[in-house]
Amino acid sequence: MKKYLSFATMFLLFITMCFSQITNQSEYEKNVLAFNAQGIKLGDSYTAFKSKFPDAIFISSSSDDYQKCYTVSSIPNVTLALFYFFDNKLFEIRYGYDVSQVNKLGGWAAMAENFVKKYGRFSYVDSKDRDDIIFN
Repeated sequence: MKKYLSFATMFLLFITMCFSQITNQSEYEKNVLAFNAQGIKLGDSYTAFKSKFPDAIFISSSSDDYQKCYTVSSIPNVTLALFYFFDNKLFEIRYGYDVSQVNKLGGWAAMAENFVKKYGRFSYVDSKDRDDIIFN
C-alpha cells in the first residue's frame, strides 16, 4: 500500500500568494515557497510542467471539469508523484512512497521529523484512508 503526503493544497497556494507580499518571512515560510518538484513549483503553468515531464500521464479518474491530474514516476526516491492543475496552474503536488523507499529514507517517523524541521509543524493528518500531511 502506498502512502501519500500532500505537500500543497489550494490553501497553500493562497498562502504562497500572500507570503509573496511579505518581506519578513520565517525560514519555514521561505522553505514552503521554495518547494519544488525538480524545478516545478506551485503556480507554474501546465506548459512548464509538460516541458519538464513530457511523459506525464493524465489521470482521468482524479480529474474533472475544473482540475486536471497528471502522474509522474521519474522523480528520484519517489514512487509516484501526482500534480494537480486548476486553470492551467499547478496548485497541488502529492508524493507517494512504497515501503522500500520509506525504509531507505529512515522510516515514516524520520521522514515526518525531516518535514517538520524544514516546513514547520503540520496542521492536519488524515489517517483514515491514507496518511495525508498538510502544512500551512
